[in-house]
Formats: sequence, C-alpha cells, structure tokens
Amino acid sequence: RASCFRLLERGGRIMVLEKGLRERLKRLTRPFHREVETAFYPARLLSGALTAPQYRDYLQTLHSVHVAWENSWASFSEWSLLGIPRIEQRFRASHAREDLSILGASPLVTSVAWSPSTFAHAIGSAYVLEGSTLGGAILGKKIPQIFEGKPEAACVNYFAGRGESAVPLWAEFCGLLDRVDQERPDLVPSIISGACMAFLSMEKEPEFWSARLMI
Repeated sequence: RASCFRLLERGGRIMVLEKGLRERLKRLTRPFHREVETAFYPARLLSGALTAPQYRDYLQTLHSVHVAWENSWASFSEWSLLGIPRIEQRFRASHAREDLSILGASPLVTSVAWSPSTFAHAIGSAYVLEGSTLGGAILGKKIPQIFEGKPEAACVNYFAGRGESAVPLWAEFCGLLDRVDQERPDLVPSIISGACMAFLSMEKEPEFWSARLMI
C-alpha cells in the first residue's frame, strides 16, 4: 500500500520491476484486496450475517460508484483500439438497479469520492471493478442461502449477472492490459495510479467502508 502512496505522490511516474502490467497491478493493489475482505458489507455477506436493509444499502452504494465510473468509461473512444470493442458490455449499474427494483427500492445516484478523468485512470478503475466480478460470483452464491424464502434471495443480478461470460470477459480485459504493455507503455504509470486511486476512493464511501467487522 505504501508503494501506491509513493506512486501517487510522484504524479504517477514510477519505475517498477515486474515485466508486465498485470503483475504490477496485482502487486501494488494487493493490500487493498486484503482490506476488501474485511470491509463491512462484503465480510458480512461472506459470513452470512448481512441483513436485508444492509444488502439494500450495499447495492445503493455500488450503484452510485458504477454510474459515476461507467459514465466516465463511456466518454473514451480508445477502448476498441486496445481490444475492447464494446465497453458498455461491462457495465453493471443496470444489474444493481434490477436488484433494487426487486426490493422495491428506487436506485439512488449520490456523489462519489472520485471518478476517473483520463483514459488511463479509466483503465485503472476498470481493472478494479472487472476483477471484482470473479469474486462477486462467489458472493452471489451466498445471497440465496442468506435470504432463503425472502425477496432478497432473487437479487443476484449484480453479483452473478455475468454468469458464464465472467471468465471470458476477464480474459479479454487482461488482453487489453497486455496490449497496453506492447502498444501504449506510456499509459502504464497512470493506469497503476488510477487503480490505486479507485481503491482509495472507495475507502471514502462511508456506507461501504466505515464500519468494520470486529474480529
């Protein structure tokens, strides 16, 4: 995590030893991944302790983040040049809205702590949310168990909405990272700082991060 702070302090200009962007992102964001595991909502969902009101609030927070970041992603036309022909195929705000609709809740769009303003930062933030789809499939299996017999049991669109396409879509995104290495190495430092800022900004979303499990 300290490496991320040093990277941000230097304006995104840093030399790292790993040969591939994927390896650099994995190493520099590893501390954030560990924090996600103890964040209040994901941890309670994994443990089976999440309540229905908490799940609704969790979906609202995720919806706001996705709306802000996906609007940013859509503003850049360079995705297709790096092997992502339809970035909108990866949007998941609509999946959160479907789940909220099942609960009879109106989706809220609140301001978020940070949103990517450059294409490189868009790639960095997409790395964070794209990677979450794989772990989300595990969380999605927990929801029907926790809320058996309740409306919330059907609210799996956000976490499991990609189904069997999750792995191929992740592989395609990894292909984008590999192409950046080959074709746009100038973007690498800013992509890494974008991923770090994405994680750091989520720590500032109080509904998602402020309460921690006492373990």
